[in-house]
Amino acid sequence: MFNVHLFDLFTLITAALGIIVMINRWKCVRISHFNSLLFIYIFFYCLYSSLLFLNLLKEVNNQEFLEDLSGSFLPMFWIIIIYVLIENEKTKQIQESERNWQITFHSIGDAIITTDINARVTKMNPVAEELTGWSSAEAYGKLLTEIFHTINNKTGKESLNPALAVLETGKISGIMSHTTLISKTGKEYHISDSAAPIKDENDKVVGVVLVFRDITETYKIQEKIEENEGRMRMIIESTELGMWEWTYTKEQISLFSDVARLLGYSENEIKPTVKNWFSLIHKEDRFRVMKSLSDHIFNRAPSFESEHRMLTKSGNWKWVMTIGKFVLRDSRGKPLRALGIYRDIDARKISEEKIYFHANLLNDVETGIFVLGNDNRFTFWNSYLTKLYGWCENEVLGKSASEVFLWKEYDEDSIDAISNLHRGESLIGEYKSKKKDGTLFTALIKYTPLFDKAGRLTGTVGIISDISARKQMETELRVKNLELIKAKERAEESDKLKTAFLANLSHEVRTPMNGILGFAELLKEKGLSEFDQNRYIEVIEHSGLRMVKIIDDLVDISKIEAGTVKLNPEHFNLNNLLDGLYNFFLPQMSKKGLKFSLHKGSPESEFIINTDSSRLEQVLSNLISNAEKFTDDGFVDFGYSMSNGYIKFYVKDSGVGVPLQHQKIIFERFRQAGHSNRKTNDGTGLGLAICKAFVEMMGGSIGVTSEMDRGAEFWFTIPHETNNNNNNDNKPEF
Repeated sequence: MFNVHLFDLFTLITAALGIIVMINRWKCVRISHFNSLLFIYIFFYCLYSSLLFLNLLKEVNNQEFLEDLSGSFLPMFWIIIIYVLIENEKTKQIQESERNWQITFHSIGDAIITTDINARVTKMNPVAEELTGWSSAEAYGKLLTEIFHTINNKTGKESLNPALAVLETGKISGIMSHTTLISKTGKEYHISDSAAPIKDENDKVVGVVLVFRDITETYKIQEKIEENEGRMRMIIESTELGMWEWTYTKEQISLFSDVARLLGYSENEIKPTVKNWFSLIHKEDRFRVMKSLSDHIFNRAPSFESEHRMLTKSGNWKWVMTIGKFVLRDSRGKPLRALGIYRDIDARKISEEKIYFHANLLNDVETGIFVLGNDNRFTFWNSYLTKLYGWCENEVLGKSASEVFLWKEYDEDSIDAISNLHRGESLIGEYKSKKKDGTLFTALIKYTPLFDKAGRLTGTVGIISDISARKQMETELRVKNLELIKAKERAEESDKLKTAFLANLSHEVRTPMNGILGFAELLKEKGLSEFDQNRYIEVIEHSGLRMVKIIDDLVDISKIEAGTVKLNPEHFNLNNLLDGLYNFFLPQMSKKGLKFSLHKGSPESEFIINTDSSRLEQVLSNLISNAEKFTDDGFVDFGYSMSNGYIKFYVKDSGVGVPLQHQKIIFERFRQAGHSNRKTNDGTGLGLAICKAFVEMMGGSIGVTSEMDRGAEFWFTIPHETNNNNNNDNKPEF
């Protein structure tokens, strides 16, 4: 017989386990676990109840039967309550997940459409509604092919719907290229992306999610890029260049037909791999090629460029220039795709080698010789240029002419000249050039273009000569020529002035001589009154004094020209000398009705200076005499002031003044300031020149300040102490 208490124990243990498991694993408990416990509990409960109802246990009375029956049912009651609570929590989690999914679904920037297993639309996000022209409500339940209508934009035929392919295969399917979506309104969009299956817990396909995006603008850009690439390829293929493309991540190189033809191969004879490409490069050139390439890969150079030899099909080596650049990199800067060209430079290299050979023969010639390629980079530099510029050959080769000659810093004409070399024209000119140490010199440069047998320009040969010494001699010669021309002009002008001076001197001598002779003859007449005799004698004396003045000026200017004039400095009272001059000229000034005044710079009665008193008196006398001569009314004022060991003398009048154009020349020999409003202009024109010579000999300077019809002020400065070696370096400003 079965033990009823044993069944009780099993039933209680099962119920307790169910409760404990659900409490401890409230959120992560799976319904299958709970169902298993519930099934075990119900099994034991039914078995136990059956035994009770069949009265198989005789020792159990009716009261015990009811108690056992109700006791076994109580755990089941609590299990059902807990089950309901779990289901409620699961429902909340599902609802929260559904809300999050809806928010995410509507926030995605791509268009999304989901379908059921029959390819009928179940959901659409706003982007999908905008692109298809269908609202979610309108599209719900309709076949995807009706909502998502696509065609191939190349053929115009209806394209395969990727969602249908997913339902058939159960695998992710990408949208075919060149796909156009036609919306409900007839608007067309270029689209891309993919479709994927929706699976249940049993990994069974229950629908499809279709994700697509509008790439209309991107497609237009791509078409433009492809068009430009096609045009560029056409241009390259029409020239003597070869184009290559390198997919870096796949280690594949696409060599177009021109590259193969360049090396003598057919297009299919060259394997499109990096390893095979490098195997065609000469061993001696591989390191240089790899260095240039690695510099570009790691962004140490903006592009990849190299000149190297490649093996042709005939087994010969051909020089080529490879130029390329990575046009596509990923977000981390890793290169993805490179484009470039090959160029046949074999003829140019042969020419360079010939030029190099011939240039070596001339390496000892005292003339600079260099060779530039078509890229204006040096391929040859002879030893004389090293001496001339200070650049060694290995420092120059490969550099551009602008980098070495540095013309842009000082001679833009040279830059223009170099740019014209590409026209294939010869050029010769004189240009400034800079040495390595920064020294500038003048260079005579001759450029001659180099051509291959086909007449193509392959480079330029240049010859440089240092003509700095010659230019210096030319400059000095030009300066000397200018000096000679000026000296000639001065001599011619001096001759003219001397001629005019002699003519004027003849007049100046003849006038007083006529006065002397004429009035001397009159004195012989009998019966002259005493008044007439005195008047005639006065005229003779005046004419004689005038003759003496002319002779004195001629003697002085002759001595000055001969350099025989010597100063005799002495200490004397300047105020006494000026008083004497004042008293001498006062009668003449009073006779003309002029106000004559003297202003002394020193208040002391005795002001002792050291200079040649006779020369100083001669200068002041000449200036005062000129002032009286050219002043008809008003005043004549003279005097001096002092400053820092120098004395400034002045003679000021209210006469006719000196024209501005004559103020710089009146101190020259034989010059006179003409005054058209005066009847006479007597004098030799030597007085002011003599004054200037004497003032400068005394260590001073002379000048004039004047305005026409407003008088003039002649001034000169001399040092307080004069010696025969005075200079004018420290003259004060008055």
